[in-house]
Amino acid sequence: MSNSPFFSIITVSFNQATFLPKCLASVSSQGFKSCQHIVVDPGSHDGSRELILGFQSDLILPVFQKDSCAPEGLNHGLAKVAGVYTLFVNSDDYLVDGALDLVYARLVQSGFPDILFMGGYIEDLNAGSRRRFFPGSIHGKIHAFGLSQIFQQGSVVKSDIVRRAKGFNTSNRTCWDGELFLQLLADPDVYASRSPDPVAVFVIHPGSITGSGRGKGQYLLDSARIVKTYYGPRAYSFRVFLSRFPRVFRLVLKYMLDLRLALWRFTSLRFRR
Repeated sequence: MSNSPFFSIITVSFNQATFLPKCLASVSSQGFKSCQHIVVDPGSHDGSRELILGFQSDLILPVFQKDSCAPEGLNHGLAKVAGVYTLFVNSDDYLVDGALDLVYARLVQSGFPDILFMGGYIEDLNAGSRRRFFPGSIHGKIHAFGLSQIFQQGSVVKSDIVRRAKGFNTSNRTCWDGELFLQLLADPDVYASRSPDPVAVFVIHPGSITGSGRGKGQYLLDSARIVKTYYGPRAYSFRVFLSRFPRVFRLVLKYMLDLRLALWRFTSLRFRR
């Protein structure tokens, strides 16, 4: 490998001193060392900056630059990316042991795609539960129809195509990661692949957007705009049409359109017994 890192991991953090050490440790303890960990903090006042500066890791590149929102902070991090591939791991999330070795192996097996979706776990601190999450579809329209989800913490993307997409939309304050990936998947020249292997943990807690339920109304507006922009009004109309059906119907349709996901889910349930 060249002297440049193969992976760049971007973490945005603001007043997350409670969770930040676990996130930082999960990256620094990886066996795969050809990476940089870009940690963006726009001005925390809970000791986070001291944690970042004092953490014993040669991989960390602090970016202490003011921003108006998380997507702008991510764009500040993107400006420092030197890796071939980029991952986005929030400050309250973390990688599992051996994640980067596994990601690299799957990239090799799939021919180094533009995007690699991998799986992980959702750890809900509110409910005291943890469950497996499998990667969403590699087809953008399935996401546009509301029948698939992207696991950001397990998503790996070539840095160059993120730059060509001009990074994250700073006017989107609810689902900026989803918008970036749906934008990329709308490009027929983008090659996406996926693997069910769990590589990261998404943590839900009272202070998180998901855990607090903040911005649900704005999320629906953002989702509608994204689908219309990248997949057209008809795709959005079909999404609205499907939303009127019971959840069980949408689940059946989801697995019918994504047989590989259905197989992964079925296999995981068998082994759980």
